[in-house]
Formats: sequence, C-alpha cells, structure tokens
Amino acid sequence: MKVASKVVLWESKGGGGGPPPPTPVNEYLHPALGLATDYGGTEFIDGVSYTMGTWFTVMKKGSITAVKFWKPAADGASSHTVAIYQDTNHTAVAVEVTSSEPPGPCWIEVPLSSPVVVATDAAGPTDFTHIYCTAVYRVAYYAASTGALLNGHYTTNNALYAISSGEMHATDSAITGNGVFHQENFPAYPTDAFNDTYYWVDVRWTGFL
Repeated sequence: MKVASKVVLWESKGGGGGPPPPTPVNEYLHPALGLATDYGGTEFIDGVSYTMGTWFTVMKKGSITAVKFWKPAADGASSHTVAIYQDTNHTAVAVEVTSSEPPGPCWIEVPLSSPVVVATDAAGPTDFTHIYCTAVYRVAYYAASTGALLNGHYTTNNALYAISSGEMHATDSAITGNGVFHQENFPAYPTDAFNDTYYWVDVRWTGFL
C-alpha cells in the first residue's frame, strides 16, 4: 500500500506563533512593455548570425534565474546559447546551451543552473553595478519590435523610473540603448542598438517582496 508523504509548509517554533515565511515571486520584463504575450510580427532574417539581447537593471536584491526568448516558426534550430552578461566588464556571468527545443513559434525559457545573485538593492536606474544584459545567440531568424524600449519599463506596474516600485526594468535608451545586438558567428556581448528595438529576449527575476 502506498502511503502519501506528509508535507509541512510552515511550523512555528515560538510560543505565540507568527507569520509564515515570505513566498518567493518571479517577475519578467516583457509584460510591462505593452506588447502581446506572443509575437505575431515579421520573422526577420538577415543572412548573418547575431547575439541579441536586452539590457536591464535589477532594482531589488534577489536572483536572475532564467533567460526567456521568442523562437520564430522558421527557426529550425534545436539548440541556442543564452547568457547573462555583467555590464560593467562585459563578462558572461551565466551561460546555458539548450538542447531538444520544441519547434516554434513559442517562448523558450532556459533556467540558469547557477542563478546570478544580486546582493543589494540598486541605488537607482543608473546604478551600473546592477545593470546586466540577457542575450541569445541566433544563427538565423529573429523577432523584433521597434520603438518598444523607448523609455524603459518597470515590471510591476509599468511606471517609468518610479524608484519606489518595481523590481527590474529595461533600461532607458537615453542611458544605454536597451535592445542590443552584435553581428558575429559566435556568441558575444551585444553592443549595437537600432531604433529602440526589442528583440524578444526576456529574463526572470526571483526574490521576495
């Protein structure tokens, strides 16, 4: 006979009880950009390979736990390389290579085997110790929405640079140029920008509110 295991969610160790421990939450950049959940635009191909990404600032301590990117229907690749780069020195602080991907069109979410820990809250949206780039290396097709990152967006309530709310936002193009790419036949830190374009590369922040 199979006996169900007992799961204890929380148990007070004190005499008067107390509140349960906080529950971790996940946030993404994409929902605050005012775009559809799924990409329905042109599937672009330039005949060259790109690393494409999004610069973002983590406003509240927590961890960067996954990279998420839109895979077009015409992209027949079963594997992509994704990375998180530190903006201050362009160093890759997390790299993952996917395998056995499903066919597009769909979001591909890639958990990081070693999450990037952000130990302190940011001093503000121009705090360069908290700016990162999430990126994916594409050999062919990609998604692109121009003008989507003109002002920068917080994830929680879409307020622009409201320091008191939001855990993560895409950086303002006036500061860094947030949708970025680099043309090369291998993964590399993307530094070029065009027309405030968002390349449908997202990131997952995990922490406590």
